[in-house]
Amino acid sequence: MLTKILQLMFSTAFIVVLSVPALARGDNEDATPDPEEIIESLFWGQLYKGGGNTYYCGEPFQSKTPLIVASYVYSATWIRDVLQCGTSRQCKRESEQYNRLLSDLHNLVPADSYFDFKRKNALFGTLDESVAPNKCGIRKKLHVIEPPTRLKGDIARILFYMHHKYKLPLMTTYLELKRWHDMDPPDADEKARDAAISALQGAGNPFVNDPALAETIAQ
Repeated sequence: MLTKILQLMFSTAFIVVLSVPALARGDNEDATPDPEEIIESLFWGQLYKGGGNTYYCGEPFQSKTPLIVASYVYSATWIRDVLQCGTSRQCKRESEQYNRLLSDLHNLVPADSYFDFKRKNALFGTLDESVAPNKCGIRKKLHVIEPPTRLKGDIARILFYMHHKYKLPLMTTYLELKRWHDMDPPDADEKARDAAISALQGAGNPFVNDPALAETIAQ
């Protein structure tokens, strides 16, 4: 996976600038983005053009299929609740901020469609040993989901990013996310993905590039 992402990272440096939506490059912060266009052209068309591995389970895929979807770590449901913009259709039609949030590649990961459906309204947290993990190392009970240990820091840094950039509530306690962030620092795969997104979108996740920034988040 790392090799594919590194190849992508270097290939994106040669993308014709006009082929990339302006908002994704950071050229025009006032433009209203089209999340579906960005997901199709950048997420599937560039970031995962050669396939990769599903985020939560690490299962390889060669290309986009109906069983693999672009999934939001900071869920679209949470975003709608915070913005109070109505249904998904209403928010897409009436809220520029909603469209902007749904277009941020840092918050998008490839996931099994069944798993994405099961976790949409769940909050990230830690469950006790009485909840058995599934084959992917995921524990879920009612509306709480505990990701595999290898992803806890990655997820914490995405939630920190969404909180820092868009002033969204963390949804999981800072102390819990900070513990995950400390126990699972950025690895080579996470850094390579961040660099590839930075090449497409114009900026990286500062909590990946400088993990000490997590100390500055107001509790």
